Amino acid sequence: MRQPKRTNQFSLQKILFIQFAVLCLIIPWSVAGMQIMLGIITVTVIIGSILQKKNVLQFHPIYVFIGIFLISLVCAALLSSNVGTGLHNILHTNWIMLTVPVIASLPLTNANRKQALQVLVFSAAIAGLYAIFQFFTGMDLIGGRELWSLGAFHRASGAYSFYLTFAGNQLMIFGVAFVLFMQERQWNRQKWLLFAAVIVIGLSMVATFGRSVWIGAIGILLISTFLFYRNHFWKIITVLIVLAAMIFIALPDIRERFLIIFDTSHQYNTGRINLWRTSWIMIKAYPWFGVGPGLFDTYFEQFKVPGMYDATGHAHNDYLHMAVQGGLITLLIWLSVWVVFFYYSLRFIGRNVSGQENSVTVSAVVLAIAGIMIAALFQCYFVDLENAILWWTLVGISIQVFIQEPVGHALTKK
Repeated sequence: MRQPKRTNQFSLQKILFIQFAVLCLIIPWSVAGMQIMLGIITVTVIIGSILQKKNVLQFHPIYVFIGIFLISLVCAALLSSNVGTGLHNILHTNWIMLTVPVIASLPLTNANRKQALQVLVFSAAIAGLYAIFQFFTGMDLIGGRELWSLGAFHRASGAYSFYLTFAGNQLMIFGVAFVLFMQERQWNRQKWLLFAAVIVIGLSMVATFGRSVWIGAIGILLISTFLFYRNHFWKIITVLIVLAAMIFIALPDIRERFLIIFDTSHQYNTGRINLWRTSWIMIKAYPWFGVGPGLFDTYFEQFKVPGMYDATGHAHNDYLHMAVQGGLITLLIWLSVWVVFFYYSLRFIGRNVSGQENSVTVSAVVLAIAGIMIAALFQCYFVDLENAILWWTLVGISIQVFIQEPVGHALTKK
């Protein structure tokens, strides 16, 4: 009588792996597809729980911090001048956090997770090739529109509707791809494919003209060499410098765009600095619970400092934006989520054997999240649904490892 249960469980595991792999395949291409696949995975988990007559969702302490963060956002919305807008904003973007326990409880093996991440990387590489095509031609064949030009080239947006949204997801996947590439010990076919994916995804970020992701990518390379690949530090830095020099020589528009980062008086920077100053004034006026989620542009005219602006919908900084919409309380709780996440991640990596698939998975997610949080100093990525879905899906994958392989378990098995 037990054999059918094992067969059913195996079948459910296989179905969920295929569904998760499809989600990874779709992420670089369609926000609607992402949401549909998350819905399908959630329904499958619920059906599996019913068939097995047990709750398959498993607890992890980080859920407490995520839950407190959501509560703080709801409180900020209820205390705001427009409760409806605040609650709608929370539902629009932050619902994805509710799927984290579902992703974290999927019965995937270490090999399954690595395969799914490889699907994500190679799908992003194909999207990257399309972005490079857009960079040179200015044509968005999928969206049927002409792209915004900068100099002789165009801002690539991939299959998304906005170039920075695409750039944010490519940045996170770049972190994943870099770790998978570095962990392949021999230059076999797989390593060469991953090397090509790293280069293409990196070039696709260049094609977006997104300076924040450029900074985030540099952060990924520096953090990774410090934490995981110190023996390869000078090799990685040399390759980065040579590649950057080649791009700067071949594409002067990219060189000029990069050098603007260091010129605070340039018009591309003054608008952002004015947004930061305006955000700070809002925070001082509403320090504890903020103006309310989704109400940045409502209060913008009341608090804006004089000067030029190229956008007014958010603070162009996830940390400032979080404080504006939810107050300093919400910002501190949000930061606590990431402190806890990195604590569990680095503790796991430190106590497990380097090169093991579970350690590789967590290392890949750590770099992806670290990269996007560096980029978030200069742009709002957390409020974009496409970015939020990938962001939290990666977190769910790491928590999945923590639940299945408690810290030290790999060592005690010896």
